[in-house]
Amino acid sequence: MHHSTLISRLRIIAKDPGRGWGSPFDAVKGAVNISEILKKKEKLRKGIKQIHINRARLRSKTYSLKQLKEWEGELKKTKSNRPALKFPGDPDRLAGKAPKRICQNCRTMFYSIGERGTTCFRCCLEDSFKLARGTFITSLWWHRDIWDMQGIIDFLRNDISLWWWKNTSDHLCYQALVIALDSKNEATRLSLSTVIKEKNCCYTAVFDLTRNGMAGLWYSNSHTTDVSKHEKNRDVSPEEVDYILKKKMEMLPEPWMTAV
Repeated sequence: MHHSTLISRLRIIAKDPGRGWGSPFDAVKGAVNISEILKKKEKLRKGIKQIHINRARLRSKTYSLKQLKEWEGELKKTKSNRPALKFPGDPDRLAGKAPKRICQNCRTMFYSIGERGTTCFRCCLEDSFKLARGTFITSLWWHRDIWDMQGIIDFLRNDISLWWWKNTSDHLCYQALVIALDSKNEATRLSLSTVIKEKNCCYTAVFDLTRNGMAGLWYSNSHTTDVSKHEKNRDVSPEEVDYILKKKMEMLPEPWMTAV
């Protein structure tokens, strides 16, 4: 099976995650309109300046010592617009560079060189704007027949993460799809992760929609579909590609297979 077959299905899913599932609902079973959420997201994102991000990075200590040294070095060279100098790296991508911490505010796990009791990057940023806790994250839920799906819209990362599973199974979140969005809320990149029991690992395929091709296919010994928590990975050999893509197609949930 060529990857174009899978990517064509994923394009449709990325454009309308609820296709075949119906309208999503929130934690209290209230109806949710994804379009309205994305509009509010854009308005919120426009108010965030680099100076706010820098302050939140420093407060949460979500950086490596190398990144901090690089940023401070650039500050010494820059005489104008100092607060807007971009802090290097991604606060959510510090695995292996900083120890795991539990946010004293929202109790989520994150990576930080700070001591225990440190507050995570998102909480620090929300505090800067005096926003309610969890403002940057919106959870969605779908249910159809024996299938359940959870979606998380992350305003800061500008992506939508989807996890789905059969509610008759105890194997939760065996596959996940992360949809990266641009400023127009169009999907630009898809990351599809699959836990394959017989291989005892998690395979992740990344598709670049701007080039209509595969950007990468690799595997991790970590038994989770959360790519940010993968500690070891390797490139997948050519002979594994067809097997993995066939598995990924087979593991797409029925609501999507019948609707596409």
